Amino acid sequence: MKIDTLYTSVSFINSIVPILFGLLFLMLSIPDCPELQLYKRSRKAMSWIYISIGLITLGEIFSKRHCSSGEHVLIIKSTLAIASFQAFLFTYICILLINSSPIIRKRLDFHLIPIISFFLLVILSVIIKNNLFDKIIIASYTAFYTYQLIYYTHRFLSQEKEYRNKAENYFSGDEASRLHWVRTVFLSALSIGIGALFLIIFPYDWCNIIFSITCIIFYFFFAIKFLNYPQEFYVLRPIIVPALEPNKVSSFNGFDLSLKINQWINDKGYTAHGVTIINVAKILNTNRTYLSSHINSQTGMNFNMWINQLRIQESQRLMIEYPEKSLSFIAEKLGYSEISSFSRQFLKFTGTSPSVWKKSNSQAYS
Repeated sequence: MKIDTLYTSVSFINSIVPILFGLLFLMLSIPDCPELQLYKRSRKAMSWIYISIGLITLGEIFSKRHCSSGEHVLIIKSTLAIASFQAFLFTYICILLINSSPIIRKRLDFHLIPIISFFLLVILSVIIKNNLFDKIIIASYTAFYTYQLIYYTHRFLSQEKEYRNKAENYFSGDEASRLHWVRTVFLSALSIGIGALFLIIFPYDWCNIIFSITCIIFYFFFAIKFLNYPQEFYVLRPIIVPALEPNKVSSFNGFDLSLKINQWINDKGYTAHGVTIINVAKILNTNRTYLSSHINSQTGMNFNMWINQLRIQESQRLMIEYPEKSLSFIAEKLGYSEISSFSRQFLKFTGTSPSVWKKSNSQAYS
């Protein structure tokens, strides 16, 4: 198969995949939940974006064959405009999936202004048809696009770090990993964005083939995960759309709270399945913020680490006291739904696996 035929075939598939998923976004229903209204609007917007990407890719298949130098310049400007908007779009979506705060939405909306401005300049350059103006547009747009990629990377990583901090100060389990795919999507979109710059410099067919295959995989992966997002949202809703916490003030001071916490520990409250900081705050008759601050200051750990440390310490006691009990039994007894989660946390706190630790310590105490 000739490389130009292969390029055309791959590009055609790269146009069909987003169109099909765009239609799927429109057709599939979304659960009727007020907090998912933003997701509903985002999915509708994403459907039209996917369809547009597919149609634009179809247009590029025909325009890139035997194009003149003037048309090549137009393709460069179009590529920059599309890549810039896609960088904004996927960053916007990825951040909103982990933090739907109104403040975040306003900050992101502000970045549409320069994107629209450059897009209008591209249209103006098509009308004017001046070589010097074209060079200025391409140089300035390339510089802006490079800045976009750097800024969006910093912005997303800071928001992801905030998301993980919220999750680890709320959940006792590994719920934060449910949206680890969002990081994968963003880094993939970033790689594709850098690839678009690479294509401008090296517009060879084999480069376009690799780029198109990468895009096909990316569009497919993102679409599947995006469609299944509501299932993850219901679990992570308290940290993605945090409700206003009642201004409950503890009726006891820090010392009294420490006594209450110690009593809760003695009662093995940390072994409950799916325990969250809200659950503990209600039991101790305090609020989440005060309790989280108290745990952080007294132990130097977030809620997640604190709970898991208590569980691992208790698991060591159980393994010594009841050596006949299986690790899966102990893991379930301590509130872990999967033994893999227990093993991962045990390794994190002790530096060894629970089976190795149990074997060596059972021999020491026998």
